[in-house]
Amino acid sequence: LKVPNVQSSIMGSTICDRHRRPSSILYWPPLPPLYFLLCSFLIFMSYVRTPRHCNFPQCAKVAKARGFCIAHGGGKQCSVENCTTSAVSRGLCVAHGGGKRCASEGCDKSAQTGGHCWIHGGGKKCNVDGCVKRAQSGGCCIAHGGGKRCSVLGCHKVVQYSGLCVGHGGYRQCTSGACHRRALSNGRCRRHRGANYCQMCSCKLKSGDGLLCEAHAALSSLTNTTSSPEPLSPLMQSPTSISMLQQLLGRTCLVNGCHRFAKIQDQCILHATHDA
Repeated sequence: LKVPNVQSSIMGSTICDRHRRPSSILYWPPLPPLYFLLCSFLIFMSYVRTPRHCNFPQCAKVAKARGFCIAHGGGKQCSVENCTTSAVSRGLCVAHGGGKRCASEGCDKSAQTGGHCWIHGGGKKCNVDGCVKRAQSGGCCIAHGGGKRCSVLGCHKVVQYSGLCVGHGGYRQCTSGACHRRALSNGRCRRHRGANYCQMCSCKLKSGDGLLCEAHAALSSLTNTTSSPEPLSPLMQSPTSISMLQQLLGRTCLVNGCHRFAKIQDQCILHATHDA
């Protein structure tokens, strides 16, 4: 069908654009490439989750698992019994054999850069000539200005925790109630039985592998068994340690007002020789 007195359109069509029937398909103008870039970015960001922070008080590190960072027990823990440190490899922490080991024969310490531990030359050294100390941030050791410094104005001490040195509160606080003292191992201060301290009241000695210090362990052995106790270590054979054990055992001189340990016939040496 031709419409008279109307100039034909291009592309060989016999009907011009003015008299052409409207098509049922809508043709949109081409979109700029920036539009597709923006859509792709929005789709990508919808899948990215905001990292959660550690639930430990005053800790700004990213949480790994169970709401805590690696330093506070997050992530996969070491498979060794009673060890709460995060596992590095093979289900073990660095202290129990996880991670790479030193390449030197007979050395089982953790390997640093170079495949060796610090003792056998591994790790990055200080950039100062003649200095063999361990390099911190900045390429130098702490003595030569390496490492982060305290954020308090005028303080040049090394950062220990939360951007502060120990003197300005850069340490983990005790988790026992409202205590603000410095936490040792297991998150408690010394007063609240942090680290491996004796469980006896008011005792400030370390307990070693057990629950009691060596003095209280020896006391328990003397009072709870009838057989001869195990020999004491050289540290416990000192006069101070023996005196403490004697006072704890309560075997003092029978003379009223005398608190010396009974040596001869339930009397101290002074009263025993004086009576003789």
